[in-house]
Amino acid sequence: MKMGFLSGIIAGALVGSAITMVMDPVSDRDRRRLHRGTRNVVKKVGYIFDMMK
Repeated sequence: MKMGFLSGIIAGALVGSAITMVMDPVSDRDRRRLHRGTRNVVKKVGYIFDMMK
């Protein structure tokens, strides 16, 4: 039951994201901003993991 619910949530998010991308594509400027923000988050998570060792 729990796994079915979780997979349903994930599937819904993926389908919703795909529909959103088709209906409203991301501009190059927004894509670069998103990439920069994602890169900073990954760096911070890596730093936290390094500090935990």
